[in-house]
Amino acid sequence: MNSFTNLIIGQKIGIQIYRQLIIAIIKHFMLENLNQETLTLEEEENQREDFKMIRASQINHSVSTEEFSYSRNNTIFLNIRGDLQIKYLQFCLRYFSYFKIEDLELDFNLLVSNLRIKEKVKRENIISSANSLALRFSKSIASSSFSKKHSREKSSISTSLTEEKILKRVKIKDLLNVSIFTSSSIVLNDLLKEFLNNLNAIYKIREQELLVKAILLKIPYIFGILPTSSRKSLSYLLTASLNTSNITIVIVPLLGLKHDIIKRAKEFNIPVSNFEEEKEAKTLTFVSIETII
Repeated sequence: MNSFTNLIIGQKIGIQIYRQLIIAIIKHFMLENLNQETLTLEEEENQREDFKMIRASQINHSVSTEEFSYSRNNTIFLNIRGDLQIKYLQFCLRYFSYFKIEDLELDFNLLVSNLRIKEKVKRENIISSANSLALRFSKSIASSSFSKKHSREKSSISTSLTEEKILKRVKIKDLLNVSIFTSSSIVLNDLLKEFLNNLNAIYKIREQELLVKAILLKIPYIFGILPTSSRKSLSYLLTASLNTSNITIVIVPLLGLKHDIIKRAKEFNIPVSNFEEEKEAKTLTFVSIETII
């Protein structure tokens, strides 16, 4: 349903919205008398009782026993009385007749073909962008305080050697290969070095690296508790800088902390906004708790 509605009208319609549309059609277009609580059609009481009597006599039980579908294998509508099943089925036929669906020839091949074309284009876009660089924003100066806090002490010998090295540019396909089941330290370390523009940069603690990895894997709910000065902000500064990222919203409870992180984000050339002041969402958007509410 989501794929079809998005393909036809450019908007995904889920089951809840679809349900409300059907109710509106039944009430205002088909002019049926709909019970808002049970979402069943109101009928004459004697019609319901006549049906119950017929069912009860057929299975040789009382009406009350018939309502509980005693000794009957219910495989179509689970936990729904037999009389309601018939009502649902009868109304479906009226609903189909209203839209002339009962004799409509639908070309499902066209729908399937369009969806396959869409999926093919999506795959081709992923493949074509796989060789693109993973980072679109990074630090231009390696000797910043942020970079130093992620680097080891180095001797004069190691300094001369690293000066000859070139930062490895991480590509999108490298990120796509990151899996929860595989070791991804090399990719994540290369990504950090490129982001900080520092060959000696490393993650300060293991939890910091795991937090970045969890965000890259798009795990829906992440609860990370890191010590003070463990650079928790690196997780969203780095991931917001990726070509695969859209808009990152960060809720910051303290005004001073917000301004400090915004300043650091600008050092990484990340488009950033303070929503309370600019009323605009950028790549990295900071808001207060009150604004979110």
